[in-house]
Amino acid sequence: MSRVRKSGNLAGFNNLRKRLLEIPRAAAIDVARLGAGALTVDATSAYDSGQTIYGSARPGGVDLVATGNVRNHMMAVSDGGTRIRFPMAPDTTKRVKSKGPYMKYLIGKYSILPAGARAALPGSFRNSLNRIAAAVLRRVSWTLLTR
Repeated sequence: MSRVRKSGNLAGFNNLRKRLLEIPRAAAIDVARLGAGALTVDATSAYDSGQTIYGSARPGGVDLVATGNVRNHMMAVSDGGTRIRFPMAPDTTKRVKSKGPYMKYLIGKYSILPAGARAALPGSFRNSLNRIAAAVLRRVSWTLLTR
């Protein structure tokens, strides 16, 4: 069997290889950056509609909009990398106290946000992230093809 020999200038192939290796990280950062806003909208719309983030009715039809303090602080943020988080989640106790005295209670009792990093991702969150990821990957693949 004959061996394949490399000949000529391989700089173009090396550049293409480097660009291909950068795509997953760059795309994930874009999805996190754009997804934070979408998850904020999903969480606040569920809060305003009187449902949990999983789409079920709140127990007893409780209205949680008394002062608006909790809703105003319900915001998803991207860390500049590939992670999205809600700064008042249960594992950030110091921030919970400053955002409202009942935040941890509302997260656990009425599911206004996923309870911790291991909680199931709500369907609305998953749909939003899938839609954003598809758009980002279309843009990235088009950019790669047109270079």
